[in-house]
Amino acid sequence: MDPVWELQTAIYARLSQDAALTSLIGADKVYDNPPADPNGNIPAATYPYVSFGSASSSDDSADCVDAVDVTFQINCWSSLPSQKQVRQIADAVTKALKRWEPPLTVNALVTFDYWRTDYIRAPGMNQASLQYTAVIETP
Repeated sequence: MDPVWELQTAIYARLSQDAALTSLIGADKVYDNPPADPNGNIPAATYPYVSFGSASSSDDSADCVDAVDVTFQINCWSSLPSQKQVRQIADAVTKALKRWEPPLTVNALVTFDYWRTDYIRAPGMNQASLQYTAVIETP
C-alpha cells in the first residue's frame, strides 16, 4: 500500500471522528477532495470544511531499511470574513493530531511531526494550511 495514502487514510479517520473539530465544521466535512459544481466551484453549503492538500515524498532509505520522507498539508477553509473561524478549525486539527501516532498496518511510522501553519486570505475566503512531516518505513 502506498505509504502516503495509508497515512492520509489514518488522519482522515482521526479528524472525521474528532468531536472538537466536528463541532466547528459539522459532520462529514473532512474531504480528500471537496465537492464541487461542474465549473469546479465549491458550493457555499460546503463551508467550513477541512481538506487534504499537496503531498510529496522522497526516498529516505538507509542500508537495509526502505523508507520515505513525507511532507503534506491539511487545509482548513472558512467563508466568513474574519479569520476567527479558520483559526479555530486549524487549532482543532492541530490538537487532534498532537502527540498522536497514526496507526499504520502495512507500513511502519517512524516520525510524525507538525511543521507550520500558514494563514491565507482571499476575497470571500480564509484558509489555514497546516504542514506536517513524516518518515515511514515501507516493506
